[in-house]
Amino acid sequence: VMNNFSYMFSAHMQHVYRTMVLMGSTLYAVPSDYQKDPGKLLDLYLKIQPEYLGLIATSCSMLLMDERFSALYLPKVKSIALAGEVCGKELVKEVFRRFPKITVKIQYASTELTTVAIGCTLTKEAADELTEERIPLGKAVPSIEAVLVDEEGNPVSEGEKGELVILSSRLCD
Repeated sequence: VMNNFSYMFSAHMQHVYRTMVLMGSTLYAVPSDYQKDPGKLLDLYLKIQPEYLGLIATSCSMLLMDERFSALYLPKVKSIALAGEVCGKELVKEVFRRFPKITVKIQYASTELTTVAIGCTLTKEAADELTEERIPLGKAVPSIEAVLVDEEGNPVSEGEKGELVILSSRLCD
């Protein structure tokens, strides 16, 4: 598992526990100098041949500039998690063009929680059916409540714009 999420934001045990205990995999933390150089990062991926990639959308976009970022060169990849930024439909479709048999996990978190709060898992077929440019946020994970509120903190009606508030017993008051 290659974790390219920022450890300043996402340094928590979820990655370690899920990777090593639940999946029986090796977790590779990507050094910061690799995160800033897409060519160097891709060379590392090609050397290690990970099964799962954790990326922010911007990093994924930069990696897609190189044709080697594909199932042809990375045949073991089973899933790519995109987190930390708004993710557009065209990016996801390009990922599926390069990796047609994988799943793409769209994940969002709150800074205070430092773990996934909301997400969805897409297949190529589900991505092909998307009608909006932006990918839906998905559903809150267990033990998380997600509420959309107006400027006064009142819940908004379906279809209205608002601020996303994450509620959980894992957060302080």
